[in-house]
Amino acid sequence: MRVPAGVIFVARLLFLGFLILSAGYCLLAYIPFTYQQIHVGGLLSWLNTFVRFHPLIYWLALALAALTVYPELRERPVRKAIWAFVATGVVCGIGLAIHPVLANLRNDASSAVWAVVWLVPAIWLGILELVGGGELRWAEAESIQDVRIFPACWQTALFVALTYFGSALLRIRSAQSVQLSLVQVAWVLVATVASQLLLWMMVFCLLELIQIAAGGAEQKLRAAFAGSVLAAWFLGWVVIRFVIFPTLSLTGFWNWVFSIGVSGTVAIYFAATSARLLGLNGDRVESGLGLLLQPFKFLEKAAWWLRAVALIAVAGAGWYLSRKASLLDWDFLIQKTLVSIIAVVVFAIFYFINQKGKSSRPAVAYGLATLVLLTYLAVGALEPKVTHAADGTAGATRLLDQYADYDVSFRLVDDLLTQPKVGTRHSGVHENFYAFLAENTHIPRSRQVAPVDVNLVKLLIPAERKPNIFVFVIDSLRRDYVSAYNPAVDFTPALGSFASESVVFNNAFTRYGGTGLSEPSIWMGGLMLHKQYITPFAPMNALQKLMDGEQYQQYVSKDTILQTVVGPSNAITELDAHIGTMNYEFCATLTELTGKLAARMDVRPVFAYTQPQNIHVSVIDHEGRSAPTTENAPASFDRAYASRVRRMDGCFGNFVKYLKQTGMYDNSIVVLTSDHGDFLGERGQWGHAYSLAPEVTRVPLIVHLPEWMQKQVVSDTNSVAFTTDITPSLYYLLGQRPIVRNGIYGRPLFTSNADGHSGEGHDSYLLASSYAPVYGLLMSNGHLLYVADGVNYTDSAYEIGSDGTNAQITVTPELRKRGQRGISDQVNEVAHFYHLR
Repeated sequence: MRVPAGVIFVARLLFLGFLILSAGYCLLAYIPFTYQQIHVGGLLSWLNTFVRFHPLIYWLALALAALTVYPELRERPVRKAIWAFVATGVVCGIGLAIHPVLANLRNDASSAVWAVVWLVPAIWLGILELVGGGELRWAEAESIQDVRIFPACWQTALFVALTYFGSALLRIRSAQSVQLSLVQVAWVLVATVASQLLLWMMVFCLLELIQIAAGGAEQKLRAAFAGSVLAAWFLGWVVIRFVIFPTLSLTGFWNWVFSIGVSGTVAIYFAATSARLLGLNGDRVESGLGLLLQPFKFLEKAAWWLRAVALIAVAGAGWYLSRKASLLDWDFLIQKTLVSIIAVVVFAIFYFINQKGKSSRPAVAYGLATLVLLTYLAVGALEPKVTHAADGTAGATRLLDQYADYDVSFRLVDDLLTQPKVGTRHSGVHENFYAFLAENTHIPRSRQVAPVDVNLVKLLIPAERKPNIFVFVIDSLRRDYVSAYNPAVDFTPALGSFASESVVFNNAFTRYGGTGLSEPSIWMGGLMLHKQYITPFAPMNALQKLMDGEQYQQYVSKDTILQTVVGPSNAITELDAHIGTMNYEFCATLTELTGKLAARMDVRPVFAYTQPQNIHVSVIDHEGRSAPTTENAPASFDRAYASRVRRMDGCFGNFVKYLKQTGMYDNSIVVLTSDHGDFLGERGQWGHAYSLAPEVTRVPLIVHLPEWMQKQVVSDTNSVAFTTDITPSLYYLLGQRPIVRNGIYGRPLFTSNADGHSGEGHDSYLLASSYAPVYGLLMSNGHLLYVADGVNYTDSAYEIGSDGTNAQITVTPELRKRGQRGISDQVNEVAHFYHLR
């Protein structure tokens, strides 16, 4: 039985996809923050399903691999090795059924080892194909100059540049914060074309050198083919090593291992598959690179309309997938990966579209490459003189940096061409500043750190009068979607009414741009070590200490993070039990809480905490960004996000009404805040990833106090406030005084007249991403934010207005030194507090 070539190609791709996804899942288990968010938190539902059925999917993948080597099991020179491959696969499948590997991964080096193991089948099968490829017929030729390479390179550069340029203009047109003049449009077009041409001219030179090196070999085509495989390996390694893995905070030894391993696996496997397809066709090998790109050879003799359809389909797929990925991306990681794949496919198409007999002069090729290089350098040198930022703030930021937020192909190429070394770009305090940030980020679980005993007061004495306490941390809630902060909001009437009866902190921030560290920092009441997590956490949990010491009856939604942070206690009744964290729904939780409050017979005061996920970027994306057609928010708001805020507002209003009807409201502290904000299309980004921009770091913070308590305390609502101040504030309001003051703990937002002004704070405050070596320094009473990005080795700064608006500003040498020095000092202070050496 002869298996069609198309079936073999699809089967091989599916088998490789299964192995890469399995290896990737294991690798994510090795990285601390992805383990906590994806493996423990279940962030991606489709990936959870893949893991659940992984042992069964394995058998399907193995069957596909076996199909591609049948019936050659009895005919090929390596048939014994192929039989060994299939037999080993069967044994491994039985082992997976007994012990599912992916479902039992740990956050340690064993997961990294498993990631390597999952690459082995692809390498094994690829080598078998290449070793046993005796059926290939190599053409006899005096010269193997491949005249298709040069036109394919420059055509690919133009096609990718113009395709993503057009897509970027459409996205920019819909972005209200960005306006491009005709001069700016022309300038970014020149820049993106020049950068793409420069990159692809470099690829051309690499492939041309391979042709020259192979020209003197005895078996010229074989050498050219091997060189093409090595070139693909090298280019894949560059993208993975310098673009993909740093975004995942994978550095050092394992970055090298996996970047080399993954790129090598894909290159060898794809080369073997291509060789197999050509062998089935019976054609002669006329080009080493052509052999590597064999799956696209059908376009060589295809009609013009079929070639046009192929290019249009690839462009459309690139636009659609990038648009979808942008709604749930991680610092452009998925979009960059898609651009890389699209570019390779486009190159393969153009390679076979060009006529193999049409030669080009080397002087023309190298002349164009030189011209492109000069143009690229000129664009970078002249940009500050001929253009300004797209938001109209001249000199605030590079126009091309703003454009890169919408054209990911340009961002990818720019990252590759301007890849900095640690400490060499924007050095402010010392050359190893970014390395210093990386060393203090993602402290691995293997590095034992003992918990510090956090006591906000020296002695906790139970209060005589204890109000009920309700803390609602709405994940990803932005302050400008709450009417108390934005008069244009007309879809939060209940929150508006609640705010009119409460204290509204106008200058509130989160210390951490992500739930991973933001939520536990609320319970600790201070800055965290960048580790997920120090265990046992109980000695550091100041909020639980307060609730247990004051003998509160506690109702807590113990999400995957609080499972570690909040220790077991008979005083806790779990809310949302047996519900996945990402399925926490505010209305359902409040309904459950109301029912438990109505049914309780206990006379103890009540403490409740929940963190609903209604507007988390992944939840909205999973629901298809649906929004009721009857609900219309103003054009400046995201309708899918606003409609969910509206629904939560209604449920919150009903809960407050219940508290008032039962008389609990007049004896309750009610805190409504968020663990962080979110991008909603600003700067072409969605979600929070590891950004520390004002859209992510500013949060609402509204606190209702019982009337009898309001008369006893004062607050400064315009001073900087943090979510880490909530727990110290609760201590103070319950009479636990004086609060220990240091650079780690938060401060009480309320004080009595006798204790002084509540607004007294520091000159600057450390902010950090929960998921990467990205740190910020908040200065000038919350009106100036400096950010140091230890992933891309860049920095930025924002001026924050009292009205909630913000603008990116120039990072001067003085600001850079001040920011880096402040970050270094406070990171060292945190490390010293936790006895990290």
